[in-house]
Amino acid sequence: TASLGFGNYLSSAFHGISPKAAALGLVLVVTLLNAVGTKLTAGVNNVIVAAKVLVLVVFSAVGLANVNPANFGNPLGRGLAPVLQAAGLFYFAYIGFPRISTMAEEVRDPERTIPRAILLALLISMVVYLLTAAAAVGLIGWERLSESQAPLAAAAEAIGLSSLLYAGGLLATFSVVLTSVMGQSRVFFAMARNEEVPYFLSRVHGRLGTPIYTVLLSGTIMAVLVLTVDLSSLAGLTSICVLATHVLTNYAALKLPLGRG
Repeated sequence: TASLGFGNYLSSAFHGISPKAAALGLVLVVTLLNAVGTKLTAGVNNVIVAAKVLVLVVFSAVGLANVNPANFGNPLGRGLAPVLQAAGLFYFAYIGFPRISTMAEEVRDPERTIPRAILLALLISMVVYLLTAAAAVGLIGWERLSESQAPLAAAAEAIGLSSLLYAGGLLATFSVVLTSVMGQSRVFFAMARNEEVPYFLSRVHGRLGTPIYTVLLSGTIMAVLVLTVDLSSLAGLTSICVLATHVLTNYAALKLPLGRG
């Protein structure tokens, strides 16, 4: 989903570029980065995350200083159903937090650092999301936002920051795809070790130290989805699948004996 979002941002910024071609190119790049090594991937992601947060903070600060209160209106003006529908779709923005736990074997003191990292990331992201959404809606209203393929850039155009937000959108979606391949490859790797998928997928590259087969598998699946599914359908499908997975995971956790998990 994020790779198609990247393609839409790039296509909006540079007319003539195919969104799907850009998305496919991004998948290739992030798959190669993940194949080369975890440290390189983590380093690149840290730089990108810092940059995109800075972009959103600047946009939120300038945007909130120039909002039109009339653009907010009544959030339930069309009833509760559209709000719930949007909430289900927006859940996609929160699916990355559990992915932190998939890196437990590659960090120090995971029992302490992983829970802290998840909670801190959730708190920071929630604040950034709220400020960004308030600024975007306050600047141009939800109607114009819904009509744009690059809504934040459209909102930023009202305050002369469209180029900055295009860059931020590209960075944000790049980061999501990068960590998606990283996290999903580790899930496949764990499944392979438990022989839930073919065992050969658990092999680690001798020189690079990465689960090369599961990285390539994750990249391939992502590339196929990019070529065959449209953005809105894929976002909805992703949210449904993740919600179902979380329900099953939490149910399984409740069945664990006390003191385990």
